[in-house]
Amino acid sequence: MKKSSLLNGTMLCLILIFTSCQLNQRSYHISNGSLKHQYEKLQTLLLREESDAIRFVIANQIATILNYDHDPYQEIYFRTHYPETHPGDAYNGYHLTRAADLYAEMDARPFAVFYYQNVILNHPDLLIDNSSIHYYCLSRLVQFSDSKEEKIGYYKRLLSEFQEYLDDKGQIYFALATLYEETGEWEQAIQSYKQFLQYPETKIAGITNAQVKIQEKIDFYHSDYTSWAVKDLNFLVNQIRLALRTKNLALLEKYRSKSHFITMYWNQKAYNEIGSRFFNMWSFLKISYVMIEDDLDADSNSQEAYLRTSNWAYRDPVWYFYFRRINFPADPEVNDAWEWTGIYFGEKNP
Repeated sequence: MKKSSLLNGTMLCLILIFTSCQLNQRSYHISNGSLKHQYEKLQTLLLREESDAIRFVIANQIATILNYDHDPYQEIYFRTHYPETHPGDAYNGYHLTRAADLYAEMDARPFAVFYYQNVILNHPDLLIDNSSIHYYCLSRLVQFSDSKEEKIGYYKRLLSEFQEYLDDKGQIYFALATLYEETGEWEQAIQSYKQFLQYPETKIAGITNAQVKIQEKIDFYHSDYTSWAVKDLNFLVNQIRLALRTKNLALLEKYRSKSHFITMYWNQKAYNEIGSRFFNMWSFLKISYVMIEDDLDADSNSQEAYLRTSNWAYRDPVWYFYFRRINFPADPEVNDAWEWTGIYFGEKNP
């Protein structure tokens, strides 16, 4: 038996104990006398009615009365036990969705998740006010579920079954790719990131230039990154120093990142990704007597490092060689290694 099945079984037991402790059907408390009389009439009608659609209207009226005193447990009990007394009712999924919402409003998320899952697994979809309850439950589950694997399944169902409801598919693909990364499914993550790039208008909260950074990630994944990644930052920096002092362009090219090497000014808002045809470093190196600082710049840290050089035969004679720690858990041999990934022109604070 899968772990999730055991958890669901345990959760069901807890829910049954919890709701049973709160009340039973014979102990509904309705403080308003007129509403109590109306409730009794509605219960009689509910027992006699055979139409699912009419029972749905009656049941909602009863649920409203039961929650008149803002006691959600009465409505929860009624909603969750309705399918037991009316098996096969077309609206059972709605009643359980409403119970899940009530638990969510009380911040009882495990109970909410249980009933949202119950709806999408055990009850047919239903349109209420022209909106799918399966879509609604899946949208809630991606918010509330603690299981990354289950969230992946929910996102996949949203993309495959409810495209017409999704206002920003880019957000869904980005979330799905992130979950794939967290579960170590790297190929699926890259494929989802590629789908994300199909929606350039999508903005990701907390990530500036998300499309650029994701493209870098994809390029790095498909590159021969082992040819330039170096575990020891000091070794890498010393190799760059040696190449500059000996004017060894081949050595510089060996350690240059081939997936997202950048050249830019400090105040430049967007960077240029370069190749040999855009930036012929040799033309400057061969005519320059480059001066190299003995130590890394003071702004260097555990994730980024800068080596200041000067005396370049260029309109800006100061160049900072930029090194970055590689964040690539897909390959433990390279993850946390370093790469030379760019050049900044000019002084940092002119």
